[in-house]
Amino acid sequence: MSLAHLRPARRTTARSAALATLPALLLALTACSGSDDGDDADDKDSSSDDDAPAGLSFEAIEELTPTDRWADSNPDCPMAQWDENPTGVDEELLPKVTFFRQLDCYVDQDQIDVGFPELIQVGIYVEFADEESAAQYVEDEAYFSDAVVDGSKVVTFATSFDTDIADEAAELCDCDVREGESTD
Repeated sequence: MSLAHLRPARRTTARSAALATLPALLLALTACSGSDDGDDADDKDSSSDDDAPAGLSFEAIEELTPTDRWADSNPDCPMAQWDENPTGVDEELLPKVTFFRQLDCYVDQDQIDVGFPELIQVGIYVEFADEESAAQYVEDEAYFSDAVVDGSKVVTFATSFDTDIADEAAELCDCDVREGESTD
């Protein structure tokens, strides 16, 4: 009696057995590597990212400057509001602006309604298309302002207005504050 007809069945069975054990083998190798889902490297990266400063963003700056931040400390600024008017950027740099907001101060809601601030441009947040434009803006136009630069993003605050706010903004990106000249 010949057993030749059983050989292909054994190979098929052996191949099937090998394929059936492959997932278990891969699972065992993964378990030995100390990773239960293959994302431990990502978890380590994200935990170090959690410690890193988020960087400048308008949303973060806006959180630092709630409407009533200066209500008790500055009688000219009981209500602060960010506006879109890009008059705080010279015409030469204006084409390089991708986002702009200026912080104005109002005494009351009536001033806000008519758009006539008590103090204008006490803060400026601007994003440029490139870092060179941001640096040029700070050099040429932020002379009397404390400035924080994070790549192509800039936030400035008038030196006569609030001395702490620029430091708080700098903490967002672990950046330095370029101190402006005093107007006093």
